[in-house]
Amino acid sequence: KVRPTMIHRVLYGSIERFIGILLENYGGVLPVWISPEPVRVIPIADRHEEFAAQVVKTLKKDGVYASIDSRGETLQSRIRDAELEKIPYVLVIGDKEVDNNTVSVRPHGKKDTGMVSADEFRTLIKMEIKNKKHAETK
Repeated sequence: KVRPTMIHRVLYGSIERFIGILLENYGGVLPVWISPEPVRVIPIADRHEEFAAQVVKTLKKDGVYASIDSRGETLQSRIRDAELEKIPYVLVIGDKEVDNNTVSVRPHGKKDTGMVSADEFRTLIKMEIKNKKHAETK
């Protein structure tokens, strides 16, 4: 009797190859529907954090992962970090946004595209995720 010798064993090989192909294809900028963090909310000051938390809570309720970056860094530094981390959407919240129940939207790689109502952004991102998932499966 001879004990078999396993030369190579891959449990997750196909998953790892798939992730590698996705990262290479999209240049690390994953689409919203597959991004681990599609939305990052950045409150300008401490007084904006409550509204930012409401926006994040609403997005999570709709199945969209979002996080708040309320570090003590400057606003530009937090926006730059989100760009470097290739977050698809950055929402900046200040006094105007809180007063008008809006969010200032910055898609990855672009400048601020202006203010949109929080509900409108929720609808837009849900539709983008739904449409992309549907289009990718065809």
